[in-house]
Amino acid sequence: MRIHALIAAAALLASASAQAAPYATTYHGTIASSQIPADAPDGSAFTLTLVFDNGGSSATSQHWNIGDLACGFWRWRVDGTRSVAVALDLRGGVAQGLGSARTDAAGALTQVFSSVNTGGPMAWADYGVSGLPPGTAIGWFADGTPQVFGMMAGGGGGSFDDGAGTAAGGVDMAPARWSAPLPFTGACDASAEPPVAHAIGTHVTPAEGGTLTCPATALHGSSAHCTAQPAPGYTTESIDGCGGTATGAGVNGYDTGAITGACTVAARFTRNVYAIATSATPTNGGTLDCPATVAHGGDAVCHAAAATGFGFSHFTGCDSASGSTCTLSNVQGPRSVAAVFTPIAPAGVAIPVLAPWGVWLLAGLLGVLGLRRRGG
Repeated sequence: MRIHALIAAAALLASASAQAAPYATTYHGTIASSQIPADAPDGSAFTLTLVFDNGGSSATSQHWNIGDLACGFWRWRVDGTRSVAVALDLRGGVAQGLGSARTDAAGALTQVFSSVNTGGPMAWADYGVSGLPPGTAIGWFADGTPQVFGMMAGGGGGSFDDGAGTAAGGVDMAPARWSAPLPFTGACDASAEPPVAHAIGTHVTPAEGGTLTCPATALHGSSAHCTAQPAPGYTTESIDGCGGTATGAGVNGYDTGAITGACTVAARFTRNVYAIATSATPTNGGTLDCPATVAHGGDAVCHAAAATGFGFSHFTGCDSASGSTCTLSNVQGPRSVAAVFTPIAPAGVAIPVLAPWGVWLLAGLLGVLGLRRRGG
C-alpha cells in the first residue's frame, strides 16, 4: 500500500538527518451539515492537524512549502464510546494546495497555506483509519470552501462542513485559527494525536531569595529541566513540582516528571548563616562573648571582659569597636574575632624615709655597737 511505503521512506529520512524535526499545527472546527450523521454527527468538534518538515530543528522564523507537508490527520468523536481518526501521509507529492506557512521569531504562525487538499477522493487503503466502517474512498479540503471531509462507502457516502470555519462552511485558513507549530514525534497513522503543550509556572520563596527558570511549556507526556539561581547570600533549599522528585539543599537543577497538564515548579531558598569564631589572648586574660552565628547581611555585637589581674587592650576582626564592645556589620561570610588582654603590674612597696634626727640616732647606735665589738 502506498501509505506504508511513504511511512517507510519517512523513517529513512529521519534516520539520515538527526537534525530534522517535523512540526505540527492544529485547527479546531465543528461538524455541520453532515450527510453522514451516523459517523460524523452535527455539533461534534473535530481537529485537523498538518505536519510539515523542511529539515529544520526549530519552529522559529521558519518557512514551509506545500512540498514540506508530511502528514494530515483528522480526529472527532461520534459519541461517548467511539472516536474517529483518519490520517494520510502527504509526502511524495500527495499533498495538493497553494501557499506556504511561516512563523516569526517567537514561533507563532504569521501565514498558513491558503489551500491544502487531497486533490479529490483517494483510495481508502491509502489512509490510516479507525472508528469508521470500511469504505472505498476518502477526500478532504482545507481551503475555506464547504464539504471539508467526504467519504464513499457501500455505494453511498457523504460529507460534512465546518460550522466554526468560514461563512461558506469551510476550514478557515487564517493563521489565528491554527496553533503555533509544535514538535511532532508520532507516526502518520490512526494513532496520531495533535501535539499539546502544557504551561509550566514557577514560584520562589522568598521572592528575594533567587530565581527559577523553566521552559514556559512542555509537550504532553514530556519532561522539562529547570534551573534555580540563588541570590547572593542564599542557598537553594529544595525544588519540587510537576511530578518530579524533590531535590535536597544546595541542588540547583531539577527535572520534572511526565507533564500531562498545566503545573507549577517551586523553589525554596534559605538565607545563609555564618559562624563567628572567638578567641582570647592570653586564654586566661578574660572572656569574649559573641553570638555563635549571624545571618547573611546581618550585624553582630561582641563584648570583652577582663579577668582579675588583666586589663582589656584591643580587638581584632571587628568592623568597629568602642571600649570593650565590638561590632560586626553587614556580615557576608564566616568571621573571627579576638580580644587581647594585658597583665596589670602589682602596686610597688613604699620605702620609709628617715628624718634628720633619726639619721643621727641611727649613726650613734651603730657607733656603740662598733665599740662593743672591739672591746669584746
